[in-house]
Amino acid sequence: MGMIFGFLASYKFGRSLLENHPKFFSFGAVSKQGVPKQKAAETNFELTLFGKGWATKGDHDSPPNRVVKTVVKGKNVGYGSTCECMVQAGLVLLFEPDRLPGVGGVYPPGFAFAETTLVSRLNKHDVTFESSVISSE
Repeated sequence: MGMIFGFLASYKFGRSLLENHPKFFSFGAVSKQGVPKQKAAETNFELTLFGKGWATKGDHDSPPNRVVKTVVKGKNVGYGSTCECMVQAGLVLLFEPDRLPGVGGVYPPGFAFAETTLVSRLNKHDVTFESSVISSE
């Protein structure tokens, strides 16, 4: 299956076939109409993240001494929760610039929004974050 897809995607004619007939080439899994609203509304997601770090802020000479588990849950990942995350992040950027990093550069979202109300805003809009310390030395 992958070889056929790769072969078709390599040529303009093949890409045209794939783009114009997605339902046929995906055996009905994908269509041009997208996911029906009712089906999308009935979906949900759960993402479990693990992070290693230190129990205190600052510079450290020792290896990380703490493991944290965060479970993120939401509904309708394609159209609901994703949109809610973008809207709430945009509102934080507009209304909380003093809580964002003050120096220029590119930051990962976890660092950029760490001191903001983004997580509490998302929790109020059905994108929940539950964190727990798994181990601490």
